[in-house]
Amino acid sequence: MIRILSLGAGVQSTTLALMAANGEIDPVDCAIFSDTQSEPKAVYAHLEKLRKALPFEVHIVTKGSLRQELIDASNGKSGA
Repeated sequence: MIRILSLGAGVQSTTLALMAANGEIDPVDCAIFSDTQSEPKAVYAHLEKLRKALPFEVHIVTKGSLRQELIDASNGKSGA
């Protein structure tokens, strides 16, 4: 079984990641951060520090800017 942590880089998922890294809960194979490309700079800075502290890989995935997609939709533009 593969164990994956959904990492939002907030308090709860950061705590779970650190607990898994320290053996306080069952280990995970990796974490996934779904990047909306609209997070505050502090979130991205925290994420980079966290990635360096974890013994497992953190995959960052995105499908583009959620913010821009919403702006485009409100202006009548359709996304791909």
